[in-house]
Amino acid sequence: MTDAHLHLYDCVQQNPDYTSTWFCYGIPCVLSAWNREAFDYHWEIAQEAPRTAPVLLSFGVHPQMPAAAMPDAFALFERLADEQKIDAVGECGFDLYDSRFRETEQIQEQLFKAQLAVACEKQLPVIIHARRAIHKLFPHTRALKKVPAVIFHSWAGTVADGEALLKRGINAFFSFGNTVFLNHKWTVRSASALPVERLLSETDAPYQGRRGCSSSCWHDLPLIIAEIGRLRTDQAVQSRIEKNFYKAFHGYDF
Repeated sequence: MTDAHLHLYDCVQQNPDYTSTWFCYGIPCVLSAWNREAFDYHWEIAQEAPRTAPVLLSFGVHPQMPAAAMPDAFALFERLADEQKIDAVGECGFDLYDSRFRETEQIQEQLFKAQLAVACEKQLPVIIHARRAIHKLFPHTRALKKVPAVIFHSWAGTVADGEALLKRGINAFFSFGNTVFLNHKWTVRSASALPVERLLSETDAPYQGRRGCSSSCWHDLPLIIAEIGRLRTDQAVQSRIEKNFYKAFHGYDF
């Protein structure tokens, strides 16, 4: 199993025992942060992780952040990238879900461009958050083509959107979590129809609980992967997703 996107610090804030149970299974993963406290905690965890189960670190200016907090978050992001302390940029991107986030659309645009520029310079993968904002990404095709990989966290676009990104030469990977159980037609169709070599699994823990659950955790991973396999009638999907994880975040090709 592999988890392309989770917030371990936030999981532990909800349940202090989460780390010990998670460590027992040694799941290769990417820990995402957007503030100093979360990143420092993830950094310590990464130093303790077994080499057989790499723990990678990402940091980005989240588009849902209040406008006043964004400049400080970007300054921290630049410092971490310069110090080579992060393995990926993000999650970053656009959130136009409601009026609270639409108010910062212009700032989101500026910061996304700035983070992409750093990712291009440092040759780091980018983890994209795009909620009701897939259209905002296409004008950035030139920059997105220059980064090693683009991971679309909790992909909710259409199959046509995904194919269009790939046709533009973007090394795109589409990550799916518990939303595959929610009968969202675009998500289900994408998980079943996009190229299998472009699929990733994630929990977005603790923020993407299954129906009736208040949070998500590593227990959801085998269920998510099995559901993707069911949608595709593909029993080998777990091994393919694992290979995709290493290709997206390490550049390893199997």
